[in-house]
Amino acid sequence: MLLPAMNKAREAAKRTQCTNNLKHIGLAIFMYADDNNGCIQTRYYESTTNYFPQVLGGSACGGTAPYDKSAYLTNWKLYFCTNKMTYENKGVDAGNTKYQSYAIIHPSNPNWGNVSVSKFHANIQPGKGWTATMVIPNLPSPSEFILIADSAVVGKTHGYSHFRTDTLMESDTGGIGINHADKANTLHGDGHVSAQSAREMRNGFMEIKEFVGTDLTLVSMP
Repeated sequence: MLLPAMNKAREAAKRTQCTNNLKHIGLAIFMYADDNNGCIQTRYYESTTNYFPQVLGGSACGGTAPYDKSAYLTNWKLYFCTNKMTYENKGVDAGNTKYQSYAIIHPSNPNWGNVSVSKFHANIQPGKGWTATMVIPNLPSPSEFILIADSAVVGKTHGYSHFRTDTLMESDTGGIGINHADKANTLHGDGHVSAQSAREMRNGFMEIKEFVGTDLTLVSMP
Protein backbone atom coordinates (compact mmCIF):
# COMPACT_ATOMS: atom_id res chain seq x y z
CA MET A 1 0.00 0.00 0.00
CA LEU A 2 2.99 2.30 0.39
CA LEU A 3 3.73 2.63 -3.34
CA PRO A 4 0.30 3.98 -4.37
CA ALA A 5 0.48 6.52 -1.55
CA MET A 6 3.94 7.62 -2.67
CA ASN A 7 2.75 7.94 -6.26
CA LYS A 8 -0.17 10.11 -5.16
CA ALA A 9 2.12 12.30 -3.10
CA ARG A 10 4.52 12.65 -6.03
CA GLU A 11 1.69 13.60 -8.38
CA ALA A 12 0.35 16.14 -5.87
CA ALA A 13 3.80 17.72 -5.63
CA LYS A 14 4.09 17.96 -9.42
CA ARG A 15 0.61 19.47 -9.69
CA THR A 16 1.54 22.06 -7.07
CA GLN A 17 4.82 22.90 -8.83
CA CYS A 18 2.97 23.27 -12.12
CA THR A 19 0.41 25.57 -10.46
CA ASN A 20 3.23 27.72 -9.10
CA ASN A 21 4.88 27.84 -12.54
CA LEU A 22 1.69 29.16 -14.10
CA LYS A 23 1.29 31.76 -11.36
CA HIS A 24 4.81 33.03 -12.10
CA ILE A 25 4.02 33.18 -15.82
CA GLY A 26 0.77 35.00 -15.14
CA LEU A 27 2.54 37.59 -13.01
CA ALA A 28 5.15 38.11 -15.74
CA ILE A 29 2.45 38.54 -18.38
CA PHE A 30 0.58 41.14 -16.35
CA MET A 31 3.80 43.02 -15.54
CA TYR A 32 4.72 43.03 -19.23
CA ALA A 33 1.23 44.22 -20.18
CA ASP A 34 1.25 46.94 -17.52
CA ASP A 35 4.47 48.31 -19.02
CA ASN A 36 3.19 48.07 -22.62
CA ASN A 37 -0.26 49.66 -22.69
CA GLY A 38 -2.02 46.46 -21.71
CA CYS A 39 -0.50 44.46 -24.57
CA ILE A 40 1.82 41.48 -24.87
CA GLN A 41 3.31 39.90 -27.97
CA THR A 42 2.43 36.23 -27.75
CA ARG A 43 4.32 35.31 -30.91
CA TYR A 44 6.82 37.40 -32.85
CA TYR A 45 8.49 36.84 -36.20
CA GLU A 46 11.82 38.38 -37.14
CA SER A 47 13.98 36.01 -39.22
CA THR A 48 12.64 33.25 -37.01
CA THR A 49 9.54 32.80 -34.88
CA ASN A 50 9.83 33.80 -31.22
CA TYR A 51 7.40 32.36 -28.69
CA PHE A 52 6.02 33.82 -25.49
CA PRO A 53 8.87 32.47 -23.29
CA GLN A 54 11.37 34.45 -25.39
CA VAL A 55 9.20 37.56 -25.17
CA LEU A 56 8.84 37.29 -21.38
CA GLY A 57 12.44 36.15 -20.93
CA GLY A 58 14.04 39.05 -22.79
CA SER A 59 15.62 36.79 -25.39
CA ALA A 60 13.36 37.40 -28.40
CA CYS A 61 15.39 38.07 -31.55
CA GLY A 62 18.51 36.86 -29.76
CA GLY A 63 18.06 39.28 -26.89
CA THR A 64 18.71 42.34 -29.02
CA ALA A 65 17.24 45.74 -28.16
CA PRO A 66 14.48 46.47 -27.35
CA TYR A 67 13.60 42.85 -26.44
CA ASP A 68 16.38 42.62 -23.88
CA LYS A 69 14.36 45.08 -21.78
CA SER A 70 11.47 42.63 -21.35
CA ALA A 71 13.20 40.10 -19.07
CA TYR A 72 10.28 39.55 -16.71
CA LEU A 73 10.73 35.79 -16.24
CA THR A 74 14.13 34.31 -17.07
CA ASN A 75 14.02 30.97 -15.22
CA TRP A 76 13.54 28.56 -18.12
CA LYS A 77 12.32 25.72 -15.91
CA LEU A 78 9.18 27.68 -15.04
CA TYR A 79 7.88 27.61 -18.61
CA PHE A 80 6.67 24.03 -18.64
CA CYS A 81 5.41 21.20 -16.47
CA THR A 82 7.78 18.27 -16.05
CA ASN A 83 4.99 15.80 -15.31
CA LYS A 84 4.69 14.81 -18.97
CA MET A 85 7.70 16.47 -20.56
CA THR A 86 11.37 15.59 -20.46
CA TYR A 87 13.35 18.65 -19.36
CA GLU A 88 16.40 19.48 -21.42
CA ASN A 89 18.55 22.40 -20.33
CA LYS A 90 18.94 24.02 -23.74
CA GLY A 91 18.01 27.55 -22.78
CA VAL A 92 15.14 29.78 -23.77
CA ASP A 93 15.30 29.94 -27.54
CA ALA A 94 12.69 29.46 -30.24
CA GLY A 95 13.91 26.04 -31.30
CA ASN A 96 13.24 24.67 -27.83
CA THR A 97 10.26 26.61 -26.52
CA LYS A 98 8.04 25.64 -29.43
CA TYR A 99 8.01 22.14 -27.97
CA GLN A 100 9.03 22.67 -24.35
CA SER A 101 6.44 25.13 -23.19
CA TYR A 102 2.99 25.57 -21.78
CA ALA A 103 0.39 26.33 -24.46
CA ILE A 104 -0.99 29.84 -25.02
CA ILE A 105 -4.07 30.50 -27.14
CA HIS A 106 -3.05 30.80 -30.80
CA PRO A 107 -3.72 34.04 -32.74
CA SER A 108 -5.38 32.06 -35.55
CA ASN A 109 -8.00 30.73 -33.15
CA PRO A 110 -11.50 31.11 -34.65
CA ASN A 111 -14.36 32.95 -33.01
CA TRP A 112 -16.50 30.81 -30.72
CA GLY A 113 -19.93 31.35 -29.18
CA ASN A 114 -20.38 35.10 -28.94
CA VAL A 115 -16.63 35.76 -28.65
CA SER A 116 -14.83 37.68 -31.41
CA VAL A 117 -11.10 36.90 -31.24
CA SER A 118 -10.23 40.14 -33.04
CA LYS A 119 -11.36 42.07 -29.95
CA PHE A 120 -8.31 40.88 -27.99
CA HIS A 121 -5.87 39.24 -30.43
CA ALA A 122 -4.55 40.51 -33.75
CA ASN A 123 -1.99 39.48 -36.35
CA ILE A 124 0.22 42.55 -36.63
CA GLN A 125 2.58 41.30 -39.36
CA PRO A 126 0.49 39.79 -42.18
CA GLY A 127 2.64 37.72 -44.51
CA LYS A 128 5.33 37.09 -41.87
CA GLY A 129 3.79 34.18 -40.06
CA TRP A 130 1.63 34.57 -37.01
CA THR A 131 3.02 37.58 -35.19
CA ALA A 132 0.44 38.66 -32.69
CA THR A 133 -0.39 41.01 -29.87
CA MET A 134 -2.87 40.16 -27.14
CA VAL A 135 -4.66 43.01 -25.40
CA ILE A 136 -5.04 41.77 -21.82
CA PRO A 137 -7.70 44.31 -20.68
CA ASN A 138 -9.89 43.21 -23.61
CA LEU A 139 -10.01 39.53 -22.66
CA PRO A 140 -13.64 38.42 -22.43
CA SER A 141 -14.81 37.01 -19.09
CA PRO A 142 -11.25 37.00 -17.63
CA SER A 143 -12.02 34.62 -14.75
CA GLU A 144 -13.19 31.98 -17.25
CA PHE A 145 -10.80 32.75 -20.10
CA ILE A 146 -7.99 30.16 -20.42
CA LEU A 147 -4.88 32.12 -21.32
CA ILE A 148 -2.25 29.38 -20.87
CA ALA A 149 -2.55 25.67 -20.08
CA ASP A 150 -0.63 22.43 -19.69
CA SER A 151 0.43 21.20 -23.12
CA ALA A 152 1.20 17.87 -24.75
CA VAL A 153 1.60 16.30 -28.19
CA VAL A 154 -0.01 13.02 -29.23
CA GLY A 155 2.46 10.17 -28.79
CA LYS A 156 5.38 12.43 -27.76
CA THR A 157 7.20 13.36 -24.54
CA HIS A 158 7.17 17.08 -25.22
CA GLY A 159 4.60 19.84 -25.30
CA TYR A 160 3.49 22.47 -27.78
CA SER A 161 3.52 26.25 -27.55
CA HIS A 162 -0.09 26.96 -28.58
CA PHE A 163 -3.62 25.65 -28.39
CA ARG A 164 -6.84 26.27 -30.28
CA THR A 165 -10.39 25.89 -29.03
CA ASP A 166 -11.61 23.94 -32.07
CA THR A 167 -8.84 21.44 -32.82
CA LEU A 168 -5.31 20.35 -31.94
CA MET A 169 -2.35 22.02 -33.66
CA GLU A 170 0.99 20.85 -35.14
CA SER A 171 -0.66 18.59 -37.75
CA ASP A 172 -3.54 17.97 -35.35
CA THR A 173 -1.36 16.51 -32.59
CA GLY A 174 -0.49 19.33 -30.12
CA GLY A 175 -2.52 21.39 -27.69
CA ILE A 176 -3.83 21.34 -24.14
CA GLY A 177 -2.58 18.27 -22.29
CA ILE A 178 -4.46 16.47 -19.54
CA ASN A 179 -1.18 16.12 -17.68
CA HIS A 180 -2.31 15.63 -14.07
CA ALA A 181 -4.42 12.50 -13.62
CA ASP A 182 -7.66 13.56 -15.33
CA LYS A 183 -7.07 17.32 -15.34
CA ALA A 184 -4.99 20.10 -16.88
CA ASN A 185 -3.73 23.12 -14.98
CA THR A 186 -4.92 26.36 -16.56
CA LEU A 187 -3.96 30.02 -16.10
CA HIS A 188 -6.91 32.37 -16.48
CA GLY A 189 -7.21 35.93 -17.71
CA ASP A 190 -7.59 37.28 -14.18
CA GLY A 191 -4.38 35.56 -13.01
CA HIS A 192 -5.81 32.65 -11.03
CA VAL A 193 -4.87 29.03 -11.77
CA SER A 194 -7.31 26.12 -11.75
CA ALA A 195 -7.32 22.40 -12.56
CA GLN A 196 -9.95 21.36 -15.10
CA SER A 197 -11.01 18.13 -16.77
CA ALA A 198 -11.58 17.89 -20.51
CA ARG A 199 -15.34 17.83 -19.90
CA GLU A 200 -15.17 20.95 -17.75
CA MET A 201 -13.22 22.81 -20.44
CA ARG A 202 -15.59 21.59 -23.17
CA ASN A 203 -18.62 22.78 -21.20
CA GLY A 204 -16.90 25.96 -20.02
CA PHE A 205 -16.58 29.44 -21.47
CA MET A 206 -13.88 28.46 -24.00
CA GLU A 207 -15.82 25.45 -25.39
CA ILE A 208 -12.55 23.59 -26.13
CA LYS A 209 -13.13 20.49 -28.24
CA GLU A 210 -9.86 18.54 -28.44
CA PHE A 211 -7.13 17.63 -25.97
CA VAL A 212 -4.18 15.29 -25.51
CA GLY A 213 -5.05 12.72 -22.86
CA THR A 214 -2.93 11.34 -20.03
CA ASP A 215 -2.03 8.40 -22.28
CA LEU A 216 -0.90 10.87 -24.98
CA THR A 217 -3.79 10.03 -27.32
CA LEU A 218 -6.34 12.36 -28.87
CA VAL A 219 -9.35 13.21 -26.69
CA SER A 220 -12.20 14.64 -28.76
CA MET A 221 -15.20 16.03 -26.90
CA PRO A 222 -18.54 16.16 -28.80
